[in-house]
Amino acid sequence: MRLSEAQVDLIITKIVQTFKQEQLISFKHAEREVSQAMKRSFIENLKEEDTLNEEAKKMLEQAKKGLPRGQVIDEQKMFSMIKKELAKKYRVII
Repeated sequence: MRLSEAQVDLIITKIVQTFKQEQLISFKHAEREVSQAMKRSFIENLKEEDTLNEEAKKMLEQAKKGLPRGQVIDEQKMFSMIKKELAKKYRVII
């Protein structure tokens, strides 16, 4: 996970505060409960993306092994394409 738990807490706190200030949200549950649910969802999404990254890396390595000797590819572009397709396949928002 690229973000620490403290960073996620800060992001969620700022989102909730902004939504409250702009009157974009009204709470049916305690603000803390809402923040905790948002944090869980945020962290779950980050973990799903980490899983996608790992699978995309493995697929990229396999693709590189199948290339003719001396052929060069743009690894970052290929990685992004693979990850995008995996996100569609697994219905993960990235």
